Amino acid sequence: MDPVITAREAVRNLSSVLAQSPPAKAETILPHLRLIESLCTEHNSAPTAIHLEMLRNRAVPVVIKAIWRFCSLDLGVENEADVTHCIGSSFEVLTRSLRGRQWVCQALDSGFISVFLASGRWIARLGFDSWSSICSISFTILCQNLVFRSVLRSLGQAIGSKKIDALDNSAQVAGLTSQWTTFKTEAYRFLVYKSQFDEDKKDSMEPGFAGCGNMDCPKKTDMHEFMRCSGCLNTLYCSKECQRKAWPGHQTLCKIQKEMLGVKLQDRVSQNDLNFLSHVAWQDYLFFLDKINGQIKKEYPSTPSSSLFVDINYYSAFPASASVRLASDFPFEMNPNLKSNVETLFRRARQEAKPAIVLRMAFRDGYAIHEMTWVMLAPHIAAAELKAQESRV
Repeated sequence: MDPVITAREAVRNLSSVLAQSPPAKAETILPHLRLIESLCTEHNSAPTAIHLEMLRNRAVPVVIKAIWRFCSLDLGVENEADVTHCIGSSFEVLTRSLRGRQWVCQALDSGFISVFLASGRWIARLGFDSWSSICSISFTILCQNLVFRSVLRSLGQAIGSKKIDALDNSAQVAGLTSQWTTFKTEAYRFLVYKSQFDEDKKDSMEPGFAGCGNMDCPKKTDMHEFMRCSGCLNTLYCSKECQRKAWPGHQTLCKIQKEMLGVKLQDRVSQNDLNFLSHVAWQDYLFFLDKINGQIKKEYPSTPSSSLFVDINYYSAFPASASVRLASDFPFEMNPNLKSNVETLFRRARQEAKPAIVLRMAFRDGYAIHEMTWVMLAPHIAAAELKAQESRV
């Protein structure tokens, strides 16, 4: 059978089984989940065509629905081993699939955080190593994607004030209070960054970047419930009526983006998202200032700031971290094409009127790791100016 047809049928068959009445038992669902899990493979650190085809056919929300099917069960109602294996296979599929912005957004829209916390008691029955691995990977994936405004739009809805008490309770029942609290702290910090950015850029953002994707809709902020276009997985609408009205202007772009998702995990980062990444870098530079200054005083007390750089890592640490390193240690091997540009930034830092330092921001987008660099005021100067600014306020 054609691999594309195999992928499509695998997701559709699972969806059909989940829709049965009375509900299908775990032993019936498990083979379908195992098949999807076996098809979620990688080749040369990238998803295979068959994996991408399953994603395009809504594998993520269907698998999340499968987990919900078991979360409400009382222990002992069904064969516990079958239920545990179903949930284990489901999370294997999700942790292999949430490698791009669009798929993370789709998962958040489908209730990923709620179902992850609610299924904690079942995940724990997989054994400590599996339980620990699923928790670690899930929180890491979510944190890695906090730098994207598009993801924060979905996250704001997922952990909104109406849901947070239930989520806190689920985390406590699942024994995940510590990890959940750490993630929540990070998430709220980035949601504050988003609010600041939206306020500053409200008159210059591209249409549809905030609010409803229907240009004639008066809902121009993200303080509303939205549904996501199932084709491009980018544009949000407040209602089916707004989606219908916007379709003539959206269909060409939707088709292009949908085709792009068939060959890779996500489309290019938009200019608005790049602007937001710059905003995040500056805000986190200020957030980590005390730590940065402390490290400089301890390890590089006599080194000019222009011979150092600040490295903020969003791709391998949970939560994000900042460190100071020598300019000679800059990881040019990650992207040799940027070498001349970065060397220019170090020269600029040495020529600035006020002491300056190079800031590097490294983040993951799907399977790729990207970096952005800027010249910033030296940490001690930035701290002094920030303190003076606060005293004036």
